[in-house]
Amino acid sequence: MFEGIFTAVVTPMEADGSLIPDQWSAQIRRQVDAGIHGLIIGGTTGEFYALTVHERIEQFQRASKLLGRGTPWLAGVNAITTAEVLVLARAAREAGASGLLLGAPPYASPTQDELAEHCIEVDKVANLPIVLYNYPARTNADMGDEFMKKIAGRSNFVAIKESTGDMKRAQAQLRDFPSIKLCCGSEDLALDFFALGAKMWICATSNFAPQLILDLYRSCVIEGDFQRGREIAARLAPLTDALEQGGKFISAVKHACSRLGYCGPSVRRPLLPLNAQEADLLESHLARL
Repeated sequence: MFEGIFTAVVTPMEADGSLIPDQWSAQIRRQVDAGIHGLIIGGTTGEFYALTVHERIEQFQRASKLLGRGTPWLAGVNAITTAEVLVLARAAREAGASGLLLGAPPYASPTQDELAEHCIEVDKVANLPIVLYNYPARTNADMGDEFMKKIAGRSNFVAIKESTGDMKRAQAQLRDFPSIKLCCGSEDLALDFFALGAKMWICATSNFAPQLILDLYRSCVIEGDFQRGREIAARLAPLTDALEQGGKFISAVKHACSRLGYCGPSVRRPLLPLNAQEADLLESHLARL
């Protein structure tokens, strides 16, 4: 159902953590004008975990007004409790989201049965297409085979954003659960995912380099030109490595956006902006691009 590059949109903030809605709206319009295929509102890169429920719902409503029935958008509805996720899922449906991005509730470490029941409950309430988000490094809960078997028969589960970094896992997903499409969830593995046949990439780098990301997608998925795809991926590799430095991915993405004047580098605590050394390294790779 969903194909192409879906940008996980950043949330611009002042140094004190207050939101800047006008900059956020401008970033949405910038992505649409660049030709991005879809947007993630309230994803990890958007710092959903640091926003209040009210702020998150306001983003859903604002996205709906900006995008209308044009560019599809998925509402990130992850939260610690099922009850809170259901509030967000209902709000996303009412706002007109094209679908949901749904991960495991963090910290609780649910079992495979508990995680399946959680996702099925969200499906029942929202009745929207759902892209699952498997990122056990952040949630401490893996969407494994037992979980997948329990939800695979439900038609609203249309894709899974695989962010484990394990390509064997991605291959197994394609083989064992073909009804749930594979989505790239790693900034540095898009070429590998496209080679496997994935046609969707939820991407953060496209916040500030949309044309390069679109060129990689077009070369591999549309034109089947993996030689050119390898060339583009090689150009991107030092940058994606720099984005991951020291676990400061969100801060790095925001810093890159700030260098283009899209937003400031501020992030909400407990995160901090890049320090001078980290910023210099990132900027050296941006300059090479």
